[in-house]
Amino acid sequence: MHEKYHKCPDLILVDATYKLLELRMPVYLVLGIDGDGLSKIVAMFILAKETKAVTEAAIGVFNELNSAHNDTKVVMSGKDFTEREAFSNSFLGGSLKICLFHTLRLFQRELT
Repeated sequence: MHEKYHKCPDLILVDATYKLLELRMPVYLVLGIDGDGLSKIVAMFILAKETKAVTEAAIGVFNELNSAHNDTKVVMSGKDFTEREAFSNSFLGGSLKICLFHTLRLFQRELT
């Protein structure tokens, strides 16, 4: 994962799922996109709580182990405000974007 991130640190995609484990703990996947447009898993976090402090601590460990985090220009995530704020605070050189799926879903829900 370390090598893959260092090869494609420009854009990372982040999302959490709750249905992967029966432990009711969020599993975060962090993907990098290579030059061919293929996604590569560059990190995975299993968190006991999904608070800003815990999420930022996990990202902090990731950043300590990956000097390329300063090269990340875009972080694309879901709509969760805690997640978005934690990643925004941890990747200061990158801009935070919301994915198209969540944007369209939000518009559909709010407009109907």
